[in-house]
Amino acid sequence: MAVARWAIAASLGAVCAASAATTRADARIARDRVEVRPAIGFVVDRPALRPESEAVLVEVAALLASHPEVERLRVEQHVDGRGSAHRVRLLGEQRARAITDFLSARGVDPLRLESVVVNPCDGALVCTVRPTRRTVLRIVTPTARERAFVGRRREQGALFEALGQAALRCGGARTRHVVGQLGVALSAECFFASGATQLRREASPLLAIVAREAATHRARRYTVDVEAADGSPQPWQTSSARAAAVAAALVRAGIDAPRLSASARAESIEEVYDGPAHLAPGNALVVFSLDPDVAETR
Repeated sequence: MAVARWAIAASLGAVCAASAATTRADARIARDRVEVRPAIGFVVDRPALRPESEAVLVEVAALLASHPEVERLRVEQHVDGRGSAHRVRLLGEQRARAITDFLSARGVDPLRLESVVVNPCDGALVCTVRPTRRTVLRIVTPTARERAFVGRRREQGALFEALGQAALRCGGARTRHVVGQLGVALSAECFFASGATQLRREASPLLAIVAREAATHRARRYTVDVEAADGSPQPWQTSSARAAAVAAALVRAGIDAPRLSASARAESIEEVYDGPAHLAPGNALVVFSLDPDVAETR
């Protein structure tokens, strides 16, 4: 009897091993989506990926690396009605973000990824379908406006990386995303002494970086925004003079004047911010913004 039980157990183990071998992680392009095997799954009621799902997403990342023609992948996290509507949507958002974060960590450009929660019964008084929890990796074609915006985001990232390293001595740099504006903000102390309107000598390398980046994207227009610190004396006059000084220096550095505009602000722009205090709204800032392409404004 013991021998028989051992034989049965060994047989079951062999079957399980064979089954595991046949469900090796795999990803392939099928028309408008990326099909994966096994299906992407999560720990019950949590946004944590199962280990086998991580193996699948490694294959997805490799697939995207070998298919640059896939410009955008949308992670559609389908949810059902189990639990409160708020909790269901929150869990769906967290799970979708877990997938995009995992792919980004494996080298996929975040600008190629987007996520959405799909609930066919959301807001319906009577739901006539039976929603199921699942993940769909859908290939989407971006519009001309979306392509232009992605291009501007990449340029912003290159400018931020270059300026951020060069501006470490004066507090570094940060990105800014407000009302469609994509820019890189630095402390005004990187360019001016306190209360002064003449450029520091140390500002020259930073302005040279902006001019160099502009030279690689000759169709791009730039805006220089100079913001006064909250409560500073004569904020408008100081900001205007500083903006003119930065713009003139950039023209001397090689940027064509028609590609450049300058503006002054006597007060900061409201924005969601949780970074270093010295770069927060309300401080004196110099912001280099990349103006939208014509395609973005259509």
